[in-house]
This record gives sequence, C-alpha cells and structure tokens, in this order.
Amino acid sequence: SDGLAARLQGRVRLSHAVAAVDQRRADRVEVSCRNGASFTASRVVLALAPPLYQRIAFQPALPGPKARVAADFTMGCIVKTYTYYARPWWREAGLSGQVFAPDGPVLYSMDDTKPDGAFPCLMGFVLADHAKAWAARTPADRRAAIAAQYARLLQSEEALRPLHYEERDWALEEFSGGCYVASPAIGAFAAAAEALRAPFDRIFFAGTETATAWAGYMDGAVQAGERAALEALASLHPERYSAPLASGPPESPSQEVVARPAVPTLFERALAKVFDLVAPLFSPRR
Repeated sequence: SDGLAARLQGRVRLSHAVAAVDQRRADRVEVSCRNGASFTASRVVLALAPPLYQRIAFQPALPGPKARVAADFTMGCIVKTYTYYARPWWREAGLSGQVFAPDGPVLYSMDDTKPDGAFPCLMGFVLADHAKAWAARTPADRRAAIAAQYARLLQSEEALRPLHYEERDWALEEFSGGCYVASPAIGAFAAAAEALRAPFDRIFFAGTETATAWAGYMDGAVQAGERAALEALASLHPERYSAPLASGPPESPSQEVVARPAVPTLFERALAKVFDLVAPLFSPRR
C-alpha cells in the first residue's frame, strides 16, 4: 500500500472521511468530508463495503434496488488475537502452532513468529458466534481463555504464561464494521447482483464484494477496481474506451500450476454405481 501511495505522488488524502456525495449539478460531482474539506470531480469511484453506503449522504439518493441490496449485506464478526511468549515452545515440541477448534474461543491459529525467530507469537482468530459472545467479556478474560485453550490443545503449561497479548475486534472498526467481507442475506445477491455493481449516474462502485471472481479477497478487489475504473473512463471518453463485461476479462492460465481435468478412475465410477444400487435399501420405507 505504501508503494502504491508513493506512485500517486501525494494525492492520497488521509483523515478525510467522506460524509456526502452530491451529483445534482450537471457539470461535476461534489464530495464533502467530515473535516470540512471538499473536492469536485467529473466522475467518482467508491470502493467500500456495501453496508457502509448508508453512512454517506447521497444527493440524489441511491436508487432503490442498489440501496436495498446493500442493506441486505452484513459484515462478518472477527477478533484477531496475538499471544506472545518468551520462546516458541510449540516449535521445540515439534508442533506447528496451528489449531482448529470449532468449540472456540479460537477457531483457527497459526505461528506468527517473525522469520528471524523474534517475537514468538501465536495468532488466533475468534470468529462468528464466538466473537459475538466473547465481545461482552474483557480483554483479560479473552487472554486467559485463549492461553488456556492453547495449553489444552498444544499440551503445554507454558502456554499459560504469555508475555503479552494484543487483539483487534474488527466489528469496532469504523471504516469496515467487521471482517473479512460483507455477506448478503440468502437470496439477496442472486436477485440483485447487477444492481450492486451498476453505476449511479457519475458514481461507479468497486470494492471486493462487487467482484465476479474471488469476491472477499484482494484478487476480487483488484478486479472490481479495474472494472469500475474502465466504466468511468468509458463514460468520459466513449470513443477511446468501452465499458468492460460484468464478468471482467478471463484469467490467463497459470504457468506454475497447470490445470488438469479431473477424470474419475474406474474404481470411482464403479463405486458410484454401487452406491446407486445400495442407497434405496437404506431409504425409509413409506
């Protein structure tokens, strides 16, 4: 991100939270910030999670279908935790430090020790319902519960003696409202996906949730950003640019990981036939 900002030569403005976007004038779009700054442009690209649209005052208001589908999105609940130790005791025991525990509080952990061995650390994610339940507790409670979980699952009393603990509750972050991605209500996206991506006059919408491939990942964010930028350019210079397809350009095949067709073996095909023959014998009789 620092490298990208450097290429923009000072045009990135920090601490300029957008409060309103007004496109009622025919010749420009006005963007107003909470700190009193304002900017004008011929086109605007918004790259933020759909649940955050409601925090911006749009003039005129967003079209009904776009506003409704955006309101149907909810951000995920995640607390990211870092538990630091005097030494990487799990490595000394021949363990990876990875934990998968649906009972929580940490669902998944990994070794986050620096490459040179400094700052031995286990990073753990507290997710979904566990994150909601543990959010009502104190950081000290979470630290103790996570240390006890590591001690039980990695079978070491040393887990109970962390040097330091850090956490980040992404639900408390003002400019994301959660993590990792906004997810739509059942059926909402299938019914109105195009409304979410569609431009609104001179405003164009990016963000990983609007991607048609790898939504929720950086790959999806890049695809959505390129699509929105091309849409804006095509609206400014239709003689030079054409609006991209909604699905975006096809990905080039990887030269490192060669795709091969998955062909079932003779045994797998036979097993499927056996299942078809045997399954009715175990079906409930009516």
